[in-house]
Amino acid sequence: MKNKLLKGTVIGLITALSLSMVACGSPKKATTKNSDSTSTNKQSKQGDDESIDGLLTSFDTSQVAKPGLLYDKNNVQVTLDSMEYKNDNVVLGVTFQNNSDKALNVGMNSAYTTVNGFTIGGLGGFSNIDPIQPGEKYSSNIYMEKSMLQMFGINSIAKIGINFLVTSESDDDNTRFITDMMWITTPLDATYDYSKDFFPEAMKDLTMKAKYGISAKGFTENTTFEAGGVNSLNQVVITKKDGDKILLVEVENTTDQILLLQTADIRLNDSDAVYKYNFSRDYIAPQSKGCISIDLEGLLEEDEFDGIDSISKFDCTVSVEDRDYNELTSGTLSADGINYKKGNK
Repeated sequence: MKNKLLKGTVIGLITALSLSMVACGSPKKATTKNSDSTSTNKQSKQGDDESIDGLLTSFDTSQVAKPGLLYDKNNVQVTLDSMEYKNDNVVLGVTFQNNSDKALNVGMNSAYTTVNGFTIGGLGGFSNIDPIQPGEKYSSNIYMEKSMLQMFGINSIAKIGINFLVTSESDDDNTRFITDMMWITTPLDATYDYSKDFFPEAMKDLTMKAKYGISAKGFTENTTFEAGGVNSLNQVVITKKDGDKILLVEVENTTDQILLLQTADIRLNDSDAVYKYNFSRDYIAPQSKGCISIDLEGLLEEDEFDGIDSISKFDCTVSVEDRDYNELTSGTLSADGINYKKGNK
């Protein structure tokens, strides 16, 4: 079987469209050691094109969560120290405390990051450099770019969901677990309408082209998928300046667990050619909306679709799995009206 590389999360694909993404960002001093980690993604700088920023809805910076304990299980604690708005970022100050008898490593599962009930895979990041010794604490900041949130129709913060993977430094200790989702809420949470879907209007916003150099067309509710508590809502094709396109299928996870959606058995235009391997995977947090993301340009580069230079219809099998890759069920996703022609730059 061929070794296939799965496409990344929503932010990963959109980043490929020349968008910026914020991860760990600038660290702050910890209780017992300093966090000197350098993010693999640059923090947004003040003084970006303010004339373009002005086209977007103003971001409400009045909503701030109170500091407090987020997680206290498995001999570790996670605490929210602060929530601030700096430059173009929402900044969360977080401390991880190791109460176990082992040296631990911790990493934020940014594939699960959820804001206001919408999972934006790849947003934010937190990880240590040196092992966190027993009894020690590690503090750092999580940066979430406001303009990236606005792309998904989020202009104020009601609730943020984050999640961490914890492993022992020594392979012999065999400690590995994923924390529960940690929910950070602001006063807006009490009145926020989580049933409203802000994503469609955000994708139709013409200022997205000015801000990000992309356009969104073909927005429709013609997509069909329903399996394992996941239902499709909308589809849209995002186009970058050079013509490459990404199909985003908005879905809703109505269950109480994190779900992994993997695409395979892809057919184009009802042809006989089939891409049998896993092509993409996207996580959707519990009781949240999110997107299945398909790189259309990358799809047509696969050998199975040699000779196909346009896409009007997309069909595939979506495997619904838990976060440990155990398949729960599967279903068929169909999307038409894509109108993509390879090389149409």
